[in-house]
Amino acid sequence: MAVESGLYQQHGTYYVVAPENEGAVLTELASIFAGFALTPVGRGYVAVALGLLGYRYREPTRDRLLTVRRATVLPALAVAVALIGTGLFESGSLTRFVTGPTSAFVVAAGTVAGVLSRQRRWLWLGGVTVGTGVLATAAITAALGLVGLIFGPAIVLLSFITGVVPFGYGYWFAQESPATQ
Repeated sequence: MAVESGLYQQHGTYYVVAPENEGAVLTELASIFAGFALTPVGRGYVAVALGLLGYRYREPTRDRLLTVRRATVLPALAVAVALIGTGLFESGSLTRFVTGPTSAFVVAAGTVAGVLSRQRRWLWLGGVTVGTGVLATAAITAALGLVGLIFGPAIVLLSFITGVVPFGYGYWFAQESPATQ
């Protein structure tokens, strides 16, 4: 039962109610928001790490592991990791089963962007970036309705920004030329 701040009277006695530490309330709200926003990001990072470790295990002597085709597996793996994480650790809300995996997908798609950048395939890079953003915004809007149309681009933008880390991995581990695919 939550009690709001204010002056209360009960049985002829007056009580003043106020939060003990208002800064703690704001800190708690900020940590809840950060956890909600960064959980899918972490799942995207986990998928990229698992995928790269799997490729390294298959070919331990190869320095440049990633082709575009191999890199596209990582966002798909991110969706699977996010769905499993959502099913195990979060509420059964249908919107969580869409927004979390979508965010993880966009984060892990940074790996594909890194590979395309390393190979100087700029037209493909632009197409993948725009396509990923539109697809993710459409999925979030479908799940959340009009609210998704407002918050969807913000979620996608946060995912693109945090996708810089997988972008670096994609760039670092990319094969030089598209002919090796």
